[in-house]
Amino acid sequence: MSDKKESERRNFDCSVCKKLDWNKKRACYLTQKIQTFQIPITEWVGSRLVIKQEKDIVEVDKNGFIEIVSKLQGLSPDLPLAEIISKHFRDVCIKSLLDYSDIDWVELENFCSEYGCLPLSTTMCDHPYYIIEAFNTIRNTRNAYERIRQRELLSKVNKDSGK
Repeated sequence: MSDKKESERRNFDCSVCKKLDWNKKRACYLTQKIQTFQIPITEWVGSRLVIKQEKDIVEVDKNGFIEIVSKLQGLSPDLPLAEIISKHFRDVCIKSLLDYSDIDWVELENFCSEYGCLPLSTTMCDHPYYIIEAFNTIRNTRNAYERIRQRELLSKVNKDSGK
C-alpha cells in the first residue's frame, strides 16, 4: 500500500465528534497516546472471574487498553470486544482503536462474501491458512453481533407484549 493511501486512511473523519463536542469528553488514541481510565477490578472467585465494585485508575496506551478489554472479555466470552468497550468504557472512541490491516481483511471478506469468491483463483485448500482463519474470525464476530441484536429484539418484543 502506498504511503499516501495509508496516510489518507489514518485520517478519520472526526467531524461528528467535533460537532457534538465528543472530542472533549471522549478518550481518543488518535489525539493522545496515553489515556487515563477507571477500570473495573476483576478477581478470581473459585473458577469464575468476577468484577468487583471498586475501580482502579490506570494510565495506558492503546495496546494496554486492548489488553484490559481482552481480560474483561473473559467475563462475557460471547460478547465481541467492541460490545465490552461500549459496556465498560462508554467514553472511548472505538475508531481510534482500529488496526488498518484488520480493516483490509474485513473489506476483503465482505467482497468475497458478496461475490461468492475467494481471494485467489484457486480452491479453498490452496489458500494459506491465515486467510481462512481471518475470514472465520470475521464471520464469527459478525454472527456474535447478530446473536446480540436478536436477543435485544426478542427481549424488547417480550417486554412490549407483557411477557
